[in-house]
Amino acid sequence: MPEVEMEQVESAQNTLRNGAIPKPQESRGHLETMNADQTPARWGVEPGPHRFQMEFQKFLSEAENQLTLLQTKLEQYDVGLQSTVDAFRETDSDIAAQNAIYQGEAEAAAVVEQKESELANSEAAGDTSAAGEGEGGAGPEQGAESAPAADDNFASTPDADGSATESQPNEAVAAPGAGPVPEMEE
Repeated sequence: MPEVEMEQVESAQNTLRNGAIPKPQESRGHLETMNADQTPARWGVEPGPHRFQMEFQKFLSEAENQLTLLQTKLEQYDVGLQSTVDAFRETDSDIAAQNAIYQGEAEAAAVVEQKESELANSEAAGDTSAAGEGEGGAGPEQGAESAPAADDNFASTPDADGSATESQPNEAVAAPGAGPVPEMEE
């Protein structure tokens, strides 16, 4: 789609408003003056010149009407042109706003892509600290993969004296999908 040069459009509008639209009014004024000058004093009273005078006045009146119509059409054209210019400006503003949104989204996506790339590169290099897992320790993601601690597999049961012994298997604490923890002999 070709780009609209707003300076050229505004220049054309000024030419239309200051040059073309006032001209029919000026010309109509000249025709009115000419029509008013068509008198018997100028043409005489003989039938031939009088008939020509009447036809000439009709012609001048019709030309005035055509100039009035032309001026009306020029004014309507100017209104339509202004509406088009306003629509172009509004569309340009909407496009600029949408482009700003897209630009922001593209920049955010580029940052995410860069972070993902850095994360993938650091994982490939074996650097776990860049993956957000802490320094050298297993992060929460790896805790599910490693074997649970022995203390976590048995429930504490209180003895008669109030001290706790670990004698009952704790199925609720076992690793997911591992099934019940087998009983261990003491």
